Amino acid sequence: LYNPMLPSIVEDLKKQGLAVENDGALVVYLDEFKNKDGDPMGVIVQKKDGGFLYTTTDIAAAKYRYETLKANRTLVFSDTRQSQHMQQAW
Repeated sequence: LYNPMLPSIVEDLKKQGLAVENDGALVVYLDEFKNKDGDPMGVIVQKKDGGFLYTTTDIAAAKYRYETLKANRTLVFSDTRQSQHMQQAW
């Protein structure tokens, strides 16, 4: 369902100056998350080979639910292993 939306999600992130190229991939750096050196941690939204990742799909899902379904609240259930991923996506 969301696959056709993924290129436009990445394009929107680029237009907003959020997604930048790093070694051929498109990455969003989040100041709230630091790597082991204390630098902002990057979240890949499009791989070097053009493939998309879960975070990009989750952003598309949120956009679809808000814009198309007119949802004013959604609940996502996952276990703690997805905690950081969910925080980064939202």
